[in-house]
Amino acid sequence: MGYDQKFVREESLIFFIRNKDNPTTPFITVEYSLKKHKVIQCYGNHNSRPTAEVLEFVNKKWLPYANRKLRNLVA
Repeated sequence: MGYDQKFVREESLIFFIRNKDNPTTPFITVEYSLKKHKVIQCYGNHNSRPTAEVLEFVNKKWLPYANRKLRNLVA
């Protein structure tokens, strides 16, 4: 099932994360599970695998931030 179908079914959200120093250049795309509150997929430009540094950022910085913000929207 593709991103679009999961989005329409309200199963996941898609985030396009950009580097603040270069906001016009794609950085990473993250698929976030609304049910599990976790990252399902994380890819760089042209479906490349993210570096360990990027994965650490996504899991340790971005994910807690996203969970807090999304929790506030639902509450």
